[in-house]
This record gives sequence, structure tokens and C-alpha cells, in this order.
Amino acid sequence: MSFVYVLNDRNEVVRRRVKLGMVHDGLQEIEDGVGAADRVVVTGLQRVRSGLVVTPELKPMPVPVRSEPQSSRPVLKVPLGLNLKN
Repeated sequence: MSFVYVLNDRNEVVRRRVKLGMVHDGLQEIEDGVGAADRVVVTGLQRVRSGLVVTPELKPMPVPVRSEPQSSRPVLKVPLGLNLKN
């Protein structure tokens, strides 16, 4: 089972199951489970737990350039991540 932590509209941490795709330039592709508007936690994972209220800090995330042909099925890329400040 694969999962990520996302923040709801109250900045509360929620654990969400995801379907993983391929790795591109060191970044994991997520095929299902998060949307473009979701705020995904990318740092502070050792301290995070469901239900914790945090102060998010948006950070730009690298978006890899794909060199292989695109599949016919669209895949979501999430370019923003969150650093947690507690």
C-alpha cells in the first residue's frame, strides 16, 4: 500500500492512498489518488501524523522533462510540495 500525506482546508494532515507510476529523474509519478489542487507534504515526514494541524510553506518542486513517448492515458504531475513548520 502506497500513501502520501496531504493537507485539508483546515491545514490538518490527512493520509491518502495513491497508485504509483514510474520514476522520472528521481521523482515518483502518482497515477491516482491526488489532484492538482492537493497540497502534498514533502518534508517533515518523520514528525507528521494524521490529524496534526500544521503551518504549510509552499515550495516549488522540479518537474522532470519526459524523454520517452507519452502514454495515451494522462498522468497527473504535482509540481508543488509542502514543507511543514511546527
